[in-house]
Amino acid sequence: MEQISNPHDKFFKEALSRQEAAVDFVVHCLPKDIASLLNVDSLKISKDTFIDKKLAAHLSDLLSE
Repeated sequence: MEQISNPHDKFFKEALSRQEAAVDFVVHCLPKDIASLLNVDSLKISKDTFIDKKLAAHLSDLLSE
């Protein structure tokens, strides 16, 4: 059996890239004082590569807005 590199990273990226799982994580796993600051109804999963106004590339593992 082939060993998967960075299995935890891959698992969380895959799981939290799903809208329902990301909302559940915010509601059930974050401290209540932090979760209460977020509007989970407007949570949006965004792309992970951006080009800014100066044409510089920016990368993220996973971005939620």
